[in-house]
Amino acid sequence: MNVTNVNTANEVTTEELLEDYASYKIVDVRTDDEFKGIKVEEGTTGGHMKDALQVRFTDMFRPDGTLKSNSELVRLFEAAGIKKTDKIATCCTGGIRSGYMQLVLRMLGYENSYNYAESVYRWSNTADAGTGDYWVQ
Repeated sequence: MNVTNVNTANEVTTEELLEDYASYKIVDVRTDDEFKGIKVEEGTTGGHMKDALQVRFTDMFRPDGTLKSNSELVRLFEAAGIKKTDKIATCCTGGIRSGYMQLVLRMLGYENSYNYAESVYRWSNTADAGTGDYWVQ
């Protein structure tokens, strides 16, 4: 089976973020070491996007690996300063963990949430994005 059509309605691109960066709440779902630049994936620069909020992907799950309840998840996002009315871009290293979190956000009613699928791999290697104006090491 070949994929012939990809729905990107729930994604935001590097170009879109650069055009309107200040209007987004960036939610970085990576681990503490990734976020702080201690663990650096090959092909990326250590650190995180400027003004990014960190909500670790793993924080969405209970110790047994099941997803937390809706009310627990909403409290998690609210504690991080994320409101249902915010324009949100989730990111990680390559867009997989952030895509899952974006799906959870949408299911919880965060209608203006988008996955930055190109994520840190692209952002840290984009001349305009990988600067001090948009990147923290």
